[in-house]
Amino acid sequence: MCQIGETIYSINALPIGGFVKLHGEDMEVDPPSSLDTLGTTEGQAQENRDELISQPDPYATRAFYNYPKWKRIVVLTAGVTMNFLLAVIIISYIFTKGIYMPTGQVQIQQVQKNSPAETAGLRTKDIVLKIDNQTVDSTKKLISLTNKKLGKPLIILVERGQNDKRVRKEITLIPRTKFSKNEGAMGIGIDDVYEFKKYTWYQAPILGLKEAVFMSMEMFKGIGNLLWRLIVFTEAPKDIAGPIGIAQLTGQAVKAGWIVVLQLTGLLSLNLAVVNILPIPALDGGRLVFIFLEKIIGRKIRAKIEMRAHQAGMMILLGLMILVTVSDIIRILKEKHIM
Repeated sequence: MCQIGETIYSINALPIGGFVKLHGEDMEVDPPSSLDTLGTTEGQAQENRDELISQPDPYATRAFYNYPKWKRIVVLTAGVTMNFLLAVIIISYIFTKGIYMPTGQVQIQQVQKNSPAETAGLRTKDIVLKIDNQTVDSTKKLISLTNKKLGKPLIILVERGQNDKRVRKEITLIPRTKFSKNEGAMGIGIDDVYEFKKYTWYQAPILGLKEAVFMSMEMFKGIGNLLWRLIVFTEAPKDIAGPIGIAQLTGQAVKAGWIVVLQLTGLLSLNLAVVNILPIPALDGGRLVFIFLEKIIGRKIRAKIEMRAHQAGMMILLGLMILVTVSDIIRILKEKHIM
């Protein structure tokens, strides 16, 4: 630990993340001697503390809790904003170097033997354009449209052939109602079609911003799904990773090349922005909630209440981190066939 100017820098025993603690962030500024709390009850001590906060005392002027609400909001959202902007910059740069982008087409990669698809005449490399006159622009859309017509005939418009010899063909197919998990109702393997694209320096920032917003929305949905699964005590998604999992992904990214490392960096930066803005005590989003509550009720929240809320939030976050870390360890041991 060392102090440079008015800032104290430290390396903690558990290197699980970085943080910045502002002067007076948790209303923990020691009161001046004129407001000594010796010999007072807990309630009187709190009243003295509240009085200190409300008074323009030079001692507390620079404390975070004494700044105007809008300034506190700017400070609390600064980190989130920079994490988001860093992700946008990285994604935009990757777009200028070229990236595989979905074309909005779905291609059949495999046709299983004795399946409805083989019987109807579907072939590998067929592009599925429409199902019952509804455009198919993703594998998710194809599966959804198929599941709505199990056991009933549906008309599939496909495109097949090479270059200028491509033709379109309508095929009638009845998806089966009973099938194994690895086969599907039609009996086909499908994948989205991608193409390699490069974008100009002025196109990339716009596309990078759009992609960052889309990925953020997907992350919010994923976190919501995770929290719901924890509430109803169901199995958590398998693609959740903690510190150990992230370290493993980083190692794989380094082997794959610098562009993959950049992609992972942008993803992690965006993930930090999304997580920190969540309205959970101890996070920046949780502190924003208390500022908005302060605005609604017209006075500051009692310091002890806010402090205990942030402590509870931190305990919950640490508990989740431990659970995810244990899950990472179990997954790695299974991959190495140790368990």
